[in-house]
Amino acid sequence: MIIEDKERLLKIHKNIEPIMNDKIMWGNKLLNMLISIALDKYVQENIDKVISFERLLLFVGYNNLLKIYLNIKPKKSLIIGNHLRASTETEAINMIENQWNDDYEYFIDELYNAFLDY
Repeated sequence: MIIEDKERLLKIHKNIEPIMNDKIMWGNKLLNMLISIALDKYVQENIDKVISFERLLLFVGYNNLLKIYLNIKPKKSLIIGNHLRASTETEAINMIENQWNDDYEYFIDELYNAFLDY
């Protein structure tokens, strides 16, 4: 996968990271970046282009976001482990671009579809 607008994605990641780390207690930069991609996809592809990811997160709610992504069951490679850890946002982007797989796509699509349901 090629990420076209890395700056926009980094901005989303920067804004959701405190939410994911402090409110949901999820400090995984790679999975947070995948969530950022799903949020960006939602904002870019839907009619209400003025909705911000902050408004979407507030609308969905922290507890519902937690329920959504914990219920997504990837096929094989998104099992918690050191191979899924990125130490920086740039490393997370590089992993997504260079190691793109069906599980990443599945996770993003499932999260995106859950956002559509809200």
